[in-house]
Amino acid sequence: LSLHCVAELGDYSDSEHAPGYLSQFCFIPNPPQGLDKEVTKHHQQHSGLSPAQSEFNYLNTARTLELYGVELHYARDQSNTEILIGVMSTGIVVYKNRVRINCFPWLKIVKISFKCKQFFVQLRREVNETRETLLGFNMVNYRACKNLWKTCVEHHTFFRLDRPVPPQKNFFAHYFTLGSKFRYCGRTEVQSVQYGKEKGIKDRVFARSPSKPLARKLMGGTDWEAVSRNSLSDERLETQSLPTRSPPGTPNQ
Repeated sequence: LSLHCVAELGDYSDSEHAPGYLSQFCFIPNPPQGLDKEVTKHHQQHSGLSPAQSEFNYLNTARTLELYGVELHYARDQSNTEILIGVMSTGIVVYKNRVRINCFPWLKIVKISFKCKQFFVQLRREVNETRETLLGFNMVNYRACKNLWKTCVEHHTFFRLDRPVPPQKNFFAHYFTLGSKFRYCGRTEVQSVQYGKEKGIKDRVFARSPSKPLARKLMGGTDWEAVSRNSLSDERLETQSLPTRSPPGTPNQ
């Protein structure tokens, strides 16, 4: 957090940073007492760092955290226990009481789908198994469920494929179609790295502007009972078979 202050405010100065100068920042929801004093103390120790160096060190520290790069979604398991489903670069993870209890790499996932408020993950059959495993989770409502499904499609496409799967050009498919037409259409990780190598300019100049401090929110973080009573009753079944994986040598294989 102190590195963030250096990037935003520069070196600490008694004349410029009076007591309470950190009140403009919302580092975390419901911060513990004494957090500002601790951040101020470390802010003083980072003198001499440029904004770029501060941001680089900030990201280097942040990426070591367990939840770095994980998008969390409220859910319940089959026993109606509250859990969090996280979507990340390597796959889908499940948390209970903020502790990771399961992890499903993209390589093991065959298909993701949802119907109404239920989200399904179909796992690849292991050598000692006779059939594939189908896991089900209950989401807050239909929209939260579809949002989780779309997030999985985006993460899988970006981190696992060389390029997005092109939409099917079929006359009959245009008029007679089942499920969602959603497809991730941006660059994948492979394409982004290649673009950076081809178009990158080492001496590029960036115009910096102060960021707007925002507290992180959980996706679908709403009162469960209140939303469940008003949830949508859409009966559509949305399915996404995960495309063939990238060849060996690509990131996150």
